[in-house]
This record gives sequence, C-alpha cells and structure tokens, in this order.
Amino acid sequence: KDSKGKKNSIASFKINEISKSLNVSRIVFRNSTSLPLKNNHDVKILLFDDFVIKSTHYALVFNEKSKSKKINVRIHSSCLTGDLMGSQRCDCGYQLNTAIDYMNNNSGRGIIIYLNQEGRGLGIHNKIISYNIQETGWDTYAADNILGFSGDERDYKSAIKILKYLKIQDVNLITNNPEKINSLNTH
Repeated sequence: KDSKGKKNSIASFKINEISKSLNVSRIVFRNSTSLPLKNNHDVKILLFDDFVIKSTHYALVFNEKSKSKKINVRIHSSCLTGDLMGSQRCDCGYQLNTAIDYMNNNSGRGIIIYLNQEGRGLGIHNKIISYNIQETGWDTYAADNILGFSGDERDYKSAIKILKYLKIQDVNLITNNPEKINSLNTH
C-alpha cells in the first residue's frame, strides 16, 4: 500500500510469451468462389481474415484440379499505386500481371497470395509520405529509412499460414526477394 492507503498493483509478465505473441499470425479462411479471368476460367479466389493485423488477404488458385506436385507460387504484397493505377514508381503492377500471365499460360496448379501490406508493409499513408521524400532525390529505401522504417517491413507468416491451409508442401516460388525465400525456408 502507498502512503494514502491505496493498494499498489503489480503486474508480472513472461517475456518469452510476449515475444512469441509478437510473431503470431492468426489467419482464418472466410470464403471462396470461382473467379473467371480473361485468359483463364479455372481460377478460384479465397479470402482469409488476418486477426493480428486486422486485414484480409487473398489467394488466387489457378488450375485447381491439376495433379502437379510442385505448385507455382507468387507471394505478392498489395500496391494500390502500382497494381491498380499503373504507377511508374515501382514494378509491382508489372510483377503481378506477369505472375497472372505465367499462371494462365502454365497448365500446372498455381497460387498467387495477395497480402494486404501496402508500401512494403508501411501502409498507404506512409508510402505517400515516402513518395514525397523521393521527390527530393532519395530512393525508396532511403526515404523509408528517413521515416524510421527498415526499408521493408513486410511479414510473410500470413502467406505461410495460407499455404499450410491449402496443404501446399512443395513450391516453385516466383520471386527475386531473398526475404520471401528465407521466410519460406524457415517455416
């Protein structure tokens, strides 16, 4: 008790438990439907709610009935400006469209996991601020560092949970990002 007779409360925490919770990804499958595309009518979209970051991620499954053992997989982070608007500041839209074309032109099973982690995980607001910093001559990585970010805040645990949900074990990962490769190898 303190000098006024009030009871002091003491809270105890287990640091290991807190540390584990910081690395948790809680993904729940919500729904799916067929999604015929211009060049492939054998596509299904699946929705997954992520309760940790309070967002929804998507998986496009191409040629679902294919018996291929190794699955072509692209893990793609959302990019409003590149994917939707065709911004020339990045090649995200090009990468997404190339992956869709690849899946369409390949008879094997393919999956594009579309993660809602805009702007390398910074969010759209910070991405736009970063764009403004880039206007003064800094590159994307340096601009993100100026904002106090590492240059890439993305996390691939959600993608791994989605692959596990889909019972995917052997993937041909379509990427040039070593972080994605390391994350899949680790988990």
